[in-house]
Amino acid sequence: MTVKLKEPETVESLALWVTISEGLAVRNEIAFEGDGRTILTEKVAAKKGRQKFDLPEPVTFKELKLAILCIEPGRDVSGSLGEIEGFDREGNNVLLSPPRTILRSSRADILRQYRATKSADPSRPVFMALTGYFRPFLGKCDDQQRETYPEYVKTTDVGFGIYPIYGWNKPEWIHLVHEGTDLLIQMAKGKPVYA
Repeated sequence: MTVKLKEPETVESLALWVTISEGLAVRNEIAFEGDGRTILTEKVAAKKGRQKFDLPEPVTFKELKLAILCIEPGRDVSGSLGEIEGFDREGNNVLLSPPRTILRSSRADILRQYRATKSADPSRPVFMALTGYFRPFLGKCDDQQRETYPEYVKTTDVGFGIYPIYGWNKPEWIHLVHEGTDLLIQMAKGKPVYA
């Protein structure tokens, strides 16, 4: 995983949250690199909550990479890490990125990545996963942002994620999956979609 910052930041400690759930594999040894230089290698405990690691000295970087060095297998192959944090001298998390609805990739960038992936292996489908925010019901995107989704659909094969039950704890919103898929099908005009 790579975190790219707009400006270099100096941190004195790093932290992460391990996802712990019965059967999941656990990432139990990690390494952080700041601008290509290893700044921390640590054992990670198989426990919930923040695990914070002080650095031997403050480190300034614009790009932070996290590598998983060792995995404790579980019944399932999958596992995950949650939040990654980097704290400056005042204790501020300089890696914190507020939720945003600003589109992060242009249609040209996505098309370039799509074509490169397809040329490497034309037999496999390549899907771009969108948020469910294009649904007016959620009120998360303005009209200009919502209009960009059809542009993405023209560029690549798409799907979207929305989790009314275990993401929002709103079983009464289960209709959003069907309605969002229906809207995406209309946008896709015959191309495959997934939800």
